[in-house]
Amino acid sequence: MRVRRRGGRVDPDGADCGSLHSVTGPMATAQYKVFTATEARIVVAIGRTILPSSAKGLDSDDARAVEYIDGFLSRIEPFERTQLRGMFMLFELGYAAWAKELQGRFTKATPKKRTAYLDSWQYHRSYGRRMLFQALRSMYVMAYFGSDEVARDLGVTHGELRDRDPIPLLKQLASLAVDLDRAPTQAEVDADAAAAAAPGEAADNVEMDVEESPSTATVTEMRPLPTPLPPSQGHYLFSHESLFEFGDYGSDIVDTCDVVVVGSGPGGAIAARKLIQQGLDVVVVEAGPVVRREEFARDIGHSLSNYYWDSGLRTTRGNVVIPTMQPRCLGGGSVYNSAICMRAADYALERWSWENGVHGLGKDDLAPHFDEVEDFMGVRPVQADVQGARNELFRQACQSVGISCETIRRNEIGCRGSGRCNAGCPNGAKLSTDLRGIPEILEA
Repeated sequence: MRVRRRGGRVDPDGADCGSLHSVTGPMATAQYKVFTATEARIVVAIGRTILPSSAKGLDSDDARAVEYIDGFLSRIEPFERTQLRGMFMLFELGYAAWAKELQGRFTKATPKKRTAYLDSWQYHRSYGRRMLFQALRSMYVMAYFGSDEVARDLGVTHGELRDRDPIPLLKQLASLAVDLDRAPTQAEVDADAAAAAAPGEAADNVEMDVEESPSTATVTEMRPLPTPLPPSQGHYLFSHESLFEFGDYGSDIVDTCDVVVVGSGPGGAIAARKLIQQGLDVVVVEAGPVVRREEFARDIGHSLSNYYWDSGLRTTRGNVVIPTMQPRCLGGGSVYNSAICMRAADYALERWSWENGVHGLGKDDLAPHFDEVEDFMGVRPVQADVQGARNELFRQACQSVGISCETIRRNEIGCRGSGRCNAGCPNGAKLSTDLRGIPEILEA
């Protein structure tokens, strides 16, 4: 059913939603893959409240949020699907208790009361209720920015970076880096000695420009960066005789080894590499698939439903529930996280020591190990051209009130600030372990 009228939008249930343009309302149940007609009305009503119509941009109906969310639910596991359907129904039925109306329903409320009701969740003193509202809102934000209509309205070309071939940039960056796994040549040793004797002259070789790149990659530290493996045939990770993917298994596999490492993320990959260096035969097993460049999509819903545990709905258990978005693919969390690398806090290490009797894991004990792993992973401060004006303003604000701040450190090389870390880096700049770690293991 499509309804248009001048001066206001009419909800299918009769409530005026206040808009000047048309809307796709819930049609027959057969239109949806998951939602019933009642559920679709709930999703539409919530969307019009969270993303209302305005003269400044498109709204929830323009973004076709109900269709997007219905499609997302159709791709996830049944348990998570049931949870989300229950969440929408909770917000519908919970309105009666809030409004103190026995027969009250969110879909039957006026726009003003809908807003007040959702605000009661958003600003509630209970952390659990606030978190539930954030989960609800995230569904609509995901749908909104995954919409082609919204992208066109904002003038955003999502495919521009994805279609740009990253291989030339990666090869140029790799050729300028130093492979930390090999022994330095005598010429490099002599050059390092000369640089130490004349530090002022060495600075001339630090800055580098990359041709045909929209930004300039500048190395601000003297520490050399690791060499990422250049992609082959347009893939981030090429096929290898030691890499077995799901399609390679036609029956049970029987193999022998010294150590089995479960998980191919930073922890598993680094541990496997060190064990191999000790001469051990290692097998790394991973629950998820290999994700290659052409499979990265701008739609975060695609990533959540295909490459995250519990479709991105996994949380901690206990007295505090915290969302823990855990990817499930070769490279683990490093493929879809923001590449932020932080060392364990000094106070935590000290607490482990005096409270739990853990010794030998203090700041000074772990420092050389942190250094080695960070060097291998290519961890460095975020470059100035990626930070942008907002981070500079934040730095100035901290300084003005006497609060110390520092630039976060990330394992990347050639970041363009695309803002798509959680959907997979389209430029290959993030040094996830499928780029830096697993290839070294395969070649060992």
